[in-house]
Amino acid sequence: MTNVISRLRVRSGGCIVCGVRSRLGQSRSRGLVAARWGVLAFSAFHALDELGRIAGASVGAGKVAVAAAMSVVFVSMHLRHLWFATYGRRPPHGAITLAVLAAAELVGLVVIGVPWTGDLYALGVSALVVLAPPWSLGVVAACVLEPLATGLQGMMFGSEVSTFPERLNVSYALLADVLSQFAVVWLIAAVHRLELSRGALAAASAEQERQRVLGRLRASLNHNLRGLLDAGRQADAQIGRQGVSGAVLALDRLIEFSHGGLSDLRRVVADARTPAGSSAAAALIEASRIARTPVGRALSVGRARFACWALYALWFAFVPLFVAGVFGPTGSHPSLPPFLAATIALGGLQAWLLVEVMRGRRPQFVAVRWWLMLAIWAAVLPWGGYSWLAAGWFVGGSAAISFAGWRGWLSLVSIGVATAIADLFVQLPYMNAFNLFVEVAGMLLFSIFVSAVLAASAELLSAVRRLEQVRGQLAEQAIREERRRMSSDLHDILGQSLTAISLKAGLARELLIGGDRAAAQTEVTDVLALAEAQAAEVDQVARNQRRVQLVTELEASVALLRAAGIEVSTAIDLDELDDDVSTLLGWAIREGTTNILRHANARSCEIVLRRDNGHVQLELSNDGARSPGAGGSGLAGLRERLALAEGSARAESLPDGRFQLQVQLPA
Repeated sequence: MTNVISRLRVRSGGCIVCGVRSRLGQSRSRGLVAARWGVLAFSAFHALDELGRIAGASVGAGKVAVAAAMSVVFVSMHLRHLWFATYGRRPPHGAITLAVLAAAELVGLVVIGVPWTGDLYALGVSALVVLAPPWSLGVVAACVLEPLATGLQGMMFGSEVSTFPERLNVSYALLADVLSQFAVVWLIAAVHRLELSRGALAAASAEQERQRVLGRLRASLNHNLRGLLDAGRQADAQIGRQGVSGAVLALDRLIEFSHGGLSDLRRVVADARTPAGSSAAAALIEASRIARTPVGRALSVGRARFACWALYALWFAFVPLFVAGVFGPTGSHPSLPPFLAATIALGGLQAWLLVEVMRGRRPQFVAVRWWLMLAIWAAVLPWGGYSWLAAGWFVGGSAAISFAGWRGWLSLVSIGVATAIADLFVQLPYMNAFNLFVEVAGMLLFSIFVSAVLAASAELLSAVRRLEQVRGQLAEQAIREERRRMSSDLHDILGQSLTAISLKAGLARELLIGGDRAAAQTEVTDVLALAEAQAAEVDQVARNQRRVQLVTELEASVALLRAAGIEVSTAIDLDELDDDVSTLLGWAIREGTTNILRHANARSCEIVLRRDNGHVQLELSNDGARSPGAGGSGLAGLRERLALAEGSARAESLPDGRFQLQVQLPA
């Protein structure tokens, strides 16, 4: 059973986690849940829209049926890949499912031809999710270049019905689509992995700090422990010989080494109670990142920022490329400078907003800036035609960033609807009803997706930054908790053992001088057993496996006090105790006994244990108190332990020269 200290320490850390979750609640809701389901929904509707385009391309009912069947196959595989990827996991049997997806895409290309190329986005994204570079990049390059290769082949053999700029448009759209989906999936997975790594990071931080303190303790105590064992063995050997001078000298050395061990222990405990600072936590964060999954290793605020800006640049370039006629005559316009000026104005306002959000700042004058962006887009739209529709993506993305809650997303959807309506009027003279419906639905879907990508990338980057800060806080908290635990355990366990060694060595010396060699031999044997147990106790403290129980501690403490010549009386009025309460009372008995042996010239001691009004009370009192006070670091550590269980400890000097330790715990 996990002891009470470990269990309560987890509860204490949980409060920090709850606080972190409350601070990140909005970002998690918008960045993880909405983005995850948004990516999945977009992929499904994207495939449905492409199927509609194929049906409207007059390829025949048979090919449409093949397209529908292949769409079901590749969409199911693709959504499965995305689902695992958003959790930062490689899909099980990913190579097999990717091969099935690739086979479906290949069948679609062979049977249907050019109209199928828009569906290659799924293969590109899934390859980035399943395969490692350079294989994944090779698949993406093949998907993006396929429309250009098909266009060049058609031009060479005279079978191509679309122009090369139109094929370039398809390739560019595929590249933007693949990278956008993967970037959003990567950011979602990164935030998810960061959040999951909090507990692992805290454990790793505690383990490294534990090893550091343990290493210093061993280095400090090693000399004294060796000296203890050597002096004890010499004393054991000398007691059986004639004379007492050699044995007395060996016992004096043994006492000296025990005092040195206590001094080293106090220095280590004092160091462990000193704050570690943030540099240790920063090193732990970097080490933990290297040890994580590929998503975790690739994650940093810098890389996330680069991904966000790359997405922004990729989509921003659509507008000037359309205007400049790169994608064909439908995108050209004689008034190029006004278009570029309006594009730069929109892009600048959007970039200004993104910079503030990415830096974690609260954007200023967001409503004014957004209405200015909307006015620019609406003013140019009537005479900008099809080439200006893409500029609405930035207006929609800014709306989701500028306005909180449902108002932002309602504005985003409204801009998407406005863009789709504008596309309806542009395409109305050129398309039949079915193709017009598919075109407008695709424009609506794509506008909402791109706007959401721009908004979600900024929000997710902000969440990544905050989670990085939380990682540092958790690492520092874990280090502080582990240092506090080890300092308390080392003080309580090793302090009493070293005190007992010193006490028994002194008692053996007195017995030897008094002529009782057999009793002196017994005490030296006990000293050797205690000294040999020191290394094991240090390891148990480091691994948090040292078990302390009331019954065993009470028996050991009574025997130790009586061995020191102190008269002990006990009054125990308790039935069966919970293990956690027993553990805490065991620590209290141990600490009280150590204080009596080290800080008092006691002749008598009384230990009282009873239940009173739903509480367990321990009273440990002794005479011969040297000085008044509330105790040192040992009592401070005991108070910390008890406070976690809603208990208390009070140490006070009584008027008759006695000292009393009172402990109270909920039963």
